[in-house]
Amino acid sequence: MCTSIFPKNFLKRIPMMKRKLFLFINMFAALFLFSEEHEIQYVQEIMLSGEKDYKEIVLDKDVITKSSRNFRDIRIVDEAGNNVPYFIYNSFSYSNMMDTSFESEYIGSFIKEEENEKIEDSEIGDSKIYEYFDFRIIKQEHSDVYGNQLKLETKNSGFAEMVEIFGSHDGIHWTPVTEAFMYDVGEISQKTVSFNHIEKYSYYRIKAKEKALQMQSLTLSYIEVTEDSGLFADYFHPVFSIEEKDRNTLITIPKSEIRFLYIDGIHFETKGTFQRELEVFYQYDEIYRFPFRGELLEKNFVTLDRQIPDEDLIVTIYNADDKPLEITNITINYGLQKLVFNAAEGGLFFLEYGDSSLTKPDYDIANYGEYILKEGLDSCVLGEVKERAVSEPKTFFSMSSAKLFMNISIILAAVILLIIIFAGFKKHASS
Repeated sequence: MCTSIFPKNFLKRIPMMKRKLFLFINMFAALFLFSEEHEIQYVQEIMLSGEKDYKEIVLDKDVITKSSRNFRDIRIVDEAGNNVPYFIYNSFSYSNMMDTSFESEYIGSFIKEEENEKIEDSEIGDSKIYEYFDFRIIKQEHSDVYGNQLKLETKNSGFAEMVEIFGSHDGIHWTPVTEAFMYDVGEISQKTVSFNHIEKYSYYRIKAKEKALQMQSLTLSYIEVTEDSGLFADYFHPVFSIEEKDRNTLITIPKSEIRFLYIDGIHFETKGTFQRELEVFYQYDEIYRFPFRGELLEKNFVTLDRQIPDEDLIVTIYNADDKPLEITNITINYGLQKLVFNAAEGGLFFLEYGDSSLTKPDYDIANYGEYILKEGLDSCVLGEVKERAVSEPKTFFSMSSAKLFMNISIILAAVILLIIIFAGFKKHASS
């Protein structure tokens, strides 16, 4: 049988006044024990404009990085404090890509000597001897030939050449389509050419300096990406720090700059000649800049295409035994969001965000948002950012004073408890 360490009827022996004091101190201390720092909520007045009932505002970098993931804390509030239904839409969170490809048949090549031609006020090269490669696009069943991109495959590597591309419907009469700089140097290459619009030629001809290319195949593709225009995109130059560690360069962008942003890519401004592999969020890529046969080959942009979690963004550049790169600036391209609400009743409206305890609302307006966008709406801007505590403390003490009083209360309660226990043991021992 287990015996208590306290004397029998211990609590009953404690004088009523002491018990009340003991309970009061502990209850008061517990009141502050569960107190937390008040989160900051941000409020911006929406500056209404236009005559349409529906208004839209842009949720930019400042709003995104200060709100919660998936905008669960976003609220539109009228001047009476009532929540106003809204929906959020964007252009970057979805992309409907359609890829239709047409293979080709190699017809043959020929060499032609000619005077230096000028294409758009620039010479194709120093040589007067050019080589032409002809291909016929293989038509698919029940489909016309069309495309906006050519992909070239070569047997050789180690080249960097300007090429000219022609198109033809009959393989006899040729029309200039475009020109492009193609290269294949080591592990880096660029052998894809995009057109400004859809072309429907059945034949394509590639023109380059003699013996510069050994053409193997050609593929015509139609690439369609369904997304909105650049109105949904923006860029900024973040604050960043650089640390050299174990032959690597660590570039850190604090989360306050990028949390929850949907980043399309990162552009590095550097100096010198280099070719380096880098890693960001377990994704590997490379950047480089070096001359090759009179041309400067350069890639200083890394595609990320993802939403950033609530943590610092760290880019690791692997230098091996080379000197670290001199990073002079960084540009981040990111996607914007737009919020739409009904302001037909007029009055003042406010955007509120920053309270992470809130859950994402579910409004009917999201179900017919597509029709609202087709009808048109007015674009409005946000006013000055104002801060306030999510919930005001209901006490005469400031938060620092409350913490101090809480600590004193806990210590005082412990001392009183020890005194009472000691007195009870002493009395029990003497009886």
